[in-house]
Amino acid sequence: MANDLAKQLATGPGAATPEELWTQPSPSQSGVTLEEQRDEIQNKIREVFRLTRIERFNAPSGGFVHMAKIGVLLEVEGGTDELAKEVCLHIAAMNPQAVTKEDMDAAVVEQERELQIERARKEGKPENIIEKMIEGRMRNFYAEHVLEEQPFVKDEKQTVGSVAQSGGMKLKRFVRWQLGQSGSDGKSDATAA
Repeated sequence: MANDLAKQLATGPGAATPEELWTQPSPSQSGVTLEEQRDEIQNKIREVFRLTRIERFNAPSGGFVHMAKIGVLLEVEGGTDELAKEVCLHIAAMNPQAVTKEDMDAAVVEQERELQIERARKEGKPENIIEKMIEGRMRNFYAEHVLEEQPFVKDEKQTVGSVAQSGGMKLKRFVRWQLGQSGSDGKSDATAA
């Protein structure tokens, strides 16, 4: 069932929602929709299947699944399949929030900046030094949350951005889903293609 869902999403006309995907034909069973295939399985084993999130990239991409619990899709430009997979492995392990600093939620960045300013003031630092301190602390914040700024898990002397650049790859976007983590719809089950 999962393979049919993934295959149909990847090679079919696409779907904006899980409900739309369920109405499409099953790749492995002629004349049967994915929903009919699901219903037949559910009736046999008395388990309910929920598909709460789907994502399809219509561009060169890499992917990685860690122990059937964390799945990553990464859209790239250039590079190699192997490098894309290595970056996906990194994303699975390090859970970045954005590809670039510019992609970070501005409210989250401002909140962190204010927090760091307040900490510096509590430490008794003079106002004229605080701004330079904050720049350094924000670099640390970005190195924790931004994919291109994170130290690469396989070589911490390089950032993911520099590894990608040296491999001729531009990192465009990614999705990282973890089993049990809620999607935007508030449900905790996840299936991706």
